[in-house]
Amino acid sequence: MKTLIKKFFDNEVLSYLFFGVAATLVYMTTRLLIFALTGQTLFATITANITAVLFAFITNDTIVFKQQRKGWPKSDFFKFLLWRVLALFC
Repeated sequence: MKTLIKKFFDNEVLSYLFFGVAATLVYMTTRLLIFALTGQTLFATITANITAVLFAFITNDTIVFKQQRKGWPKSDFFKFLLWRVLALFC
């Protein structure tokens, strides 16, 4: 069973799909939880989106694509964030 799970996560496509679904679940759970606590739709949506984007970046960077840490905090994250913001306006 352990080797089957390892093979699954060694495949970038399957791993990317898995963590894409996981990011969606993080978004939905965060949004529902914050809305239930505050009753504010906009705040819940923005907070859930930020949480899901950070989750997606960290999992894609470390688990899916196994990136090296050269200039990671500055360049890769800001490029990722820039494309997410641009996608928001398209």
